[in-house]
Amino acid sequence: MENALKANPKDLSEQYEKKIDDLHAAYWEAMLQIKFLKKLNRHLDQDD
Repeated sequence: MENALKANPKDLSEQYEKKIDDLHAAYWEAMLQIKFLKKLNRHLDQDD
């Protein structure tokens, strides 16, 4: 927290934007994995 008070506001903004972008990408990757696993599960259930 102390470093945040000393940092340049523009640098902090860029760091937070990068974190948001990374979290956004991770979220959508997880959503695609869930969608894939659900679809795979449906196909595996049909084979039974």
